[in-house]
Amino acid sequence: MKKVKNRISVSKILLEIISVSFAVLLALGVNEWRNIRANERLANEALENIRKEILSNLDIAKETLTLNKEIVKKQKVAFLSIKKEIDSNIPNSIENDVHSRFPFSFKFSPTKKTAWNSSNLTNAVTYLDFDLVQLLSETYETQELYSRVNENILERLFSPGLFMKKTISAELQAYFMKLKMYFQVTESLIDDYELCLKEIKEHTE
Repeated sequence: MKKVKNRISVSKILLEIISVSFAVLLALGVNEWRNIRANERLANEALENIRKEILSNLDIAKETLTLNKEIVKKQKVAFLSIKKEIDSNIPNSIENDVHSRFPFSFKFSPTKKTAWNSSNLTNAVTYLDFDLVQLLSETYETQELYSRVNENILERLFSPGLFMKKTISAELQAYFMKLKMYFQVTESLIDDYELCLKEIKEHTE
């Protein structure tokens, strides 16, 4: 009788251990499933915010590029006229005249990176496709370059040397060199934005 009772007790203990182990594993599995779903929601929300941000930045880059192309056309005409007079030593008060003849204008609207920064702070990027994250990272790096180039152009445009006859020509030439870089970087950034939007669309379909 004792042996039978002992066997029954051991069987009950083993059954209880198996039941508890199964319950623990089930709870862990459910918790893991919930974490995965939560991370997916976080990643999807971050990606949607980044998409909206890039779309807005793309509009800004395209609009300012179009406006600046028109501005630069007028600036080049004015520059050639001013340079011709300087080279010909035509007597005039060009230091005072340059401001009224040269269009001191340049359109710069800052782009945003709030959504991208937030996705990094919340670690949402760790749940996104690696290649997509790399593309986004490179695009935002180009965006930083774009901002620096814009700031350099504005500094060059209002350089004191533009109001001195001896340095006007050289200063304007340096300004147009900066503009050349601006157009290259902006067009590259627009291409990057459009590629990002295409890749995001593919990852969300």
